[in-house]
Amino acid sequence: MAVSVVTLAPLTLGPDITSRTIILYLQIAFSALAYAVGGVPAGVEAYADANGINADNFLFSNIQGEDTVVDGSGSLPTVGGVIFKYIPSTDKIQMFDGRTGLEFTESESIPAAVLNDTIVGQFIYNRL
Repeated sequence: MAVSVVTLAPLTLGPDITSRTIILYLQIAFSALAYAVGGVPAGVEAYADANGINADNFLFSNIQGEDTVVDGSGSLPTVGGVIFKYIPSTDKIQMFDGRTGLEFTESESIPAAVLNDTIVGQFIYNRL
């Protein structure tokens, strides 16, 4: 089964280089294909390189969806609640079910909640 494709779009005119770090703010969209265990190829490294950022200086990232999370019983989301994690060593984005904490399964369809969500990534690099 074909694996989902990630599309990256800048949310700022360019990388923020006003401090000792370089920050990329990107909107992330997934195609309606299957998930692959270990993550979906992200293309963040190539995007950073194309913008003059040495991807070897990666520090950390934060990826958040703007979906509505409804608390059904006290602590676990019942709607939305997908957790995203960027893995710099493989340049992939992993997805976890916020209710169970488990990674999506191989060939599982990317949920509509992700496809219809506005997902924003913050990628921070050391500015040497």
